[in-house]
Amino acid sequence: MAMVVDGACRVVAGETEFGLKLIEEGLGVQRRIGVQSWLGHVLTISATAHLQCGNLGRALEHLVDAIAHAERTGAKVMLPEMERLHTEGLLVSKQVNGTDAIARIVAAAALARQQGALALEWRTTMSLARLHRDAGRHDEARDMLRQNYARFTEGFGSLDLVEGKRLLESMN
Repeated sequence: MAMVVDGACRVVAGETEFGLKLIEEGLGVQRRIGVQSWLGHVLTISATAHLQCGNLGRALEHLVDAIAHAERTGAKVMLPEMERLHTEGLLVSKQVNGTDAIARIVAAAALARQQGALALEWRTTMSLARLHRDAGRHDEARDMLRQNYARFTEGFGSLDLVEGKRLLESMN
């Protein structure tokens, strides 16, 4: 797991080739030794790094594997994030239309809400707001962001909340 996380950090730092190599080696080791408990998380981290590098195909492969792992093992804590990222990747690759993407993101948000995972719900809300905005439904997008943002009592300096606040301000 450490190799994958290190690789993802290196991708963010701009060491793309080396970071992706570490990620793939780490995933290979994890699969060889059969450690299943963190596999969904590791695949999601890997997919995120691949998305940042523009490797959409590889990211989608990892997300399909992560979702299957979560369903198979019941380790669903990150499933809303997996579903959100997968849907965004499918949308970019034109494998799903905007209406279907909205339905999938709504389902991911509902799962996050059911789990009490406010941070994951916030990420799905931002994705959903962008989809609504892009469909010309600005008021609906703004209202959902405002309602969800109001639920937070701390963490306003976190990257997700800062990004969400910028998104909300851009819709005013």
